[in-house]
Amino acid sequence: MPTRASPEEFLSDFPPAIQTLVNELRALVKETFPNVNEAVYTGWKLIGYRVREGKRDAYFCFVAPLPDRVVLGFEYGVQLYDPDKQLEGDGTQVRQLTVREKDEIEPETFRAFIAGAAQIALQRKISNKRIVR
Repeated sequence: MPTRASPEEFLSDFPPAIQTLVNELRALVKETFPNVNEAVYTGWKLIGYRVREGKRDAYFCFVAPLPDRVVLGFEYGVQLYDPDKQLEGDGTQVRQLTVREKDEIEPETFRAFIAGAAQIALQRKISNKRIVR
């Protein structure tokens, strides 16, 4: 089984400014959930996060570097409380925040979205286990 790239290896081809933004967002996710599982998904070109609760874990958010910006995405973002309409996206599930400069990172707001996304993902995991197929 091939080994996954580390976040540092994955980010090495991106400009330093993008690496800095990614690392700021990674730190926010890890501060919000210290026991989060972080993994590079090279096929999707992102760093994904799974939150654990007991024996359960659920994929809930990602950080995706692009040449000129970084996206902090939420797997079930469409369900997040967003009264100020900060989240972007028009699909049926995923929503994201786009960051181009460090001063666009609003730690308290971003942490609220991160925490909400994890809660929703875990709830969905619990709900799906209860459905008898």
